[in-house]
Amino acid sequence: MNQKEKFLQLLYSPIEANVALALEMAKGLSDIDLPQILSSYRELYQCLMGELEDEATLTLSQIVALNQTHIDAARQSVKVLPEAIGQLQNLQKLSLLENELTTLPESIGRLESLKELNLVDNEIASFPQSLSNLSGLQRLYLAWNRLEVLPECMAGLIGLRDLGLSANSLKVLPEWIGNFKELYMLNLAENDLRALPQSLGNLQYLEELYLKANLFSFVPDCLQYLSRLKGLYFQANGIKTVPNWLGALESLEELNLGANRIRNLPDSLGKLKNLKRLHLSNNQLGQLPTSIGSLIGLEFLFLSKNRLTSLPESIARLQGLKFLDLQDNSLPEAAIEQVKSWLPDCRVIF
Repeated sequence: MNQKEKFLQLLYSPIEANVALALEMAKGLSDIDLPQILSSYRELYQCLMGELEDEATLTLSQIVALNQTHIDAARQSVKVLPEAIGQLQNLQKLSLLENELTTLPESIGRLESLKELNLVDNEIASFPQSLSNLSGLQRLYLAWNRLEVLPECMAGLIGLRDLGLSANSLKVLPEWIGNFKELYMLNLAENDLRALPQSLGNLQYLEELYLKANLFSFVPDCLQYLSRLKGLYFQANGIKTVPNWLGALESLEELNLGANRIRNLPDSLGKLKNLKRLHLSNNQLGQLPTSIGSLIGLEFLFLSKNRLTSLPESIARLQGLKFLDLQDNSLPEAAIEQVKSWLPDCRVIF
C-alpha cells in the first residue's frame, strides 16, 4: 500500500482519530488535493445531513458522520445527489426517503458495500447504467416514484432479497425479473399490471408477493410454482375466478382476495393447511366450498360484503378460528346462531 492509498484508507475511516491522522498526513503529500477532497465532503454533508454553520469549515465529526455504514438522509429536500456520493466506500445502508430526486448520479455504482437503498417517495423515472454494478444490494425500495418500466440496468441486481415497487406506473415486467433468484419479498401493489411474466415462477425463495390494486382479471399461472409463498395479496383487482392450482401453494399463511369479482372458490382451497388469514370480503360469493372446513390452521376469516345465504357445516371444524366477519351478507339469523354454536370461542360479527 503506497502513501496515497494509506491516506485514503484513513480518511474514509469511521473512526475520528484515523481521519485526524489522514489530514495530518496530507500536509506532506504533494499529490493529494486536500481542498478538493474537503470541498466534496462539504457538498455531501450539506446535501445529506443539513446546512453547515460555517460553509468554509468542516469538523472531524462531520467527516466521520459521512464515513459511517448507515446514512439517513430522509426528508432533506434533495433534488440532485452529488457525484461525490461514490467516495463513501463504507456505506451499507442509505435512506433518501421523501426527497425530490429524479435520478441518481453515475457514481452510485461505486458503492460496492451498499446493501440497502431506500428511495421511497421521490420522483425517479430512470437510473444510470452504473446501478448494475451494485450486485451486493439486498434491499431496494422504490415505492411512490414515477417508474413506467424497469430499466435494463436493474437486471444485474441479482442479490436482491426485498424489492419494493408499489405505487408506480408499471404496465409490464421484464422477463429478467425471474433472475432475482434470492428474492424474498416483491411488492408490486398499486401499479397498472394486467399480467406477469412466466419467469416470475422461477423465484423459488419468494415468500411475500403484493399485487394489490392493479388491473388483473385473472390469477397468473406462473404463481403456481412459488412453493414457498407465505403471503399473497391480490385484493382490489378485477379477478373473477380462482384457479384450481391455488391449492398447490401449501406454504400460504395469508391469502387476500378481497375486493374482486369472485363468485366461486375451488375445492382445492382446502389444501392450504397452513393458512391462518383468509380475506374474501367484497366479492360476489354465493356459497363456500365444503373443503373450507379443512383449513384447520385458520384463525381469521373475512367474508363481509358477499352474497352468502348459507354456510357449510364443515365450518364447525375450524376450531382454531378466532375471528369471523360475516357482515353485509344475506344470512338468516338462524344461520348466524348456528355458526356461533359451532364456534363458541370465535368472535363472530354480522
